[in-house]
Amino acid sequence: MKFKFLMWDTRGNIIITGTSKEDFQKYSDMIKYSQFWIDISDYDEDDLRWLGRHFNLHPLTLEDCLRRNQRPKIELYDSYSFTTLNLAYEDPNGEVEFKDIYIYLSKHFIISLHPLEVDIIDDLFVDRDFKVELSQQGPDYIYYTLFEATFDSYSPLVEIMEDQLDTLEEAVYYSLEGARVGQDFLKKFFELRRNVITLEKFSNIYLHQFDEYLSKMGDLLSEDVRVYFTDIVDNAYRLRRKLEYIKESSNNILTVYSSSVNLVLQDVMKYLAIITAIFAPITFITGFFGMNFHAIPWDNTYLCWGSIISMFLAAIIFIYWMKEKRWL
Repeated sequence: MKFKFLMWDTRGNIIITGTSKEDFQKYSDMIKYSQFWIDISDYDEDDLRWLGRHFNLHPLTLEDCLRRNQRPKIELYDSYSFTTLNLAYEDPNGEVEFKDIYIYLSKHFIISLHPLEVDIIDDLFVDRDFKVELSQQGPDYIYYTLFEATFDSYSPLVEIMEDQLDTLEEAVYYSLEGARVGQDFLKKFFELRRNVITLEKFSNIYLHQFDEYLSKMGDLLSEDVRVYFTDIVDNAYRLRRKLEYIKESSNNILTVYSSSVNLVLQDVMKYLAIITAIFAPITFITGFFGMNFHAIPWDNTYLCWGSIISMFLAAIIFIYWMKEKRWL
């Protein structure tokens, strides 16, 4: 387990920092008179049991902390709230992945847990400017900061998806001009669709109920910090609209691509029909006159030329007839 904490007094002075559970227990007598932030990563069941005993945390929330890829949610308990957030990032294969962050927020403390390392949290612990701001705030300010960082992590991925969407649109445009677009296009298309759906799934934190959750939190959030959350909600709605636009546009691109493929296929069929129109009567005439009967055309000059001319006339008449039917 990797353990670190910040502790500050009621006057807002950062008085203690530590990097182990033993360091924190040394100051257990000061907990009632201080505010603190505990951050834990790379934990196991024993670590969670210790946490539950010392801070009276519900066993169901501790069980959630052992799982992976939890859906975002906010649960309210008597003296604290439990929140699941998903920090998004792009893996080397170009797929959207998430780092889970579990947060316990009380009026006097905040506890963050994450199975994987989260650089944003590590940076906050060493950021002097953040500590200065924190000295004038409470644990709810850290709660807001983690929320903001989570939604900020989605924005670069959405921008990448928008660029991928533009690339697919260009590919479809050039396919209409005769360029070849095939399996590579479909692969990129379905990768984009999968990432959009994944990001949409884990960024949905029940926005229509978010205001209700904030109001139920009561004194867990101060009025000064509560105002900041309205900006997060606006950004979340903006993010959702962008994802819906990308998803809808990708559907339109696939429709256009399918239509372009059908147009190309129709052109190919037209060329094949022309070839068939040319050779079908020729094949018939040569087959007919090539049969074994008394007056073989090729033994007679007039019959020979007559059969050759009839081949060309039949082909021309057949092509003209297909054009009149608008098949070509």
